[in-house]
Amino acid sequence: MVDFQVASASSGPMCQRLLIFVLVVYGGVLPITTLRAGAFLRTGAYRLYEPLGHMLSCPACTGFWVGLFASFTPVRVLGPPWDAFLGLSGCWILHAVTTKAPL
Repeated sequence: MVDFQVASASSGPMCQRLLIFVLVVYGGVLPITTLRAGAFLRTGAYRLYEPLGHMLSCPACTGFWVGLFASFTPVRVLGPPWDAFLGLSGCWILHAVTTKAPL
């Protein structure tokens, strides 16, 4: 008899789980911080409270909060608050590599 298991982000080697987590968080951060789709959110945040607008324009800052939120979902790796720091660092590295910004 064959036992079928559903693959999820919480299964598999730790390296695979880290990669999936960082890509999921960066996928949530990219539209908010840099793409035109999130421009209305950034401009609204600037008008409401300027430091919030700056935070929503920063991939590392937004990566922290998206990573913290993701730590309460099935894609979590280490749990809160460590997933928040993993999201922050992963988003900053991916942003620096994709935009050729200095680390």
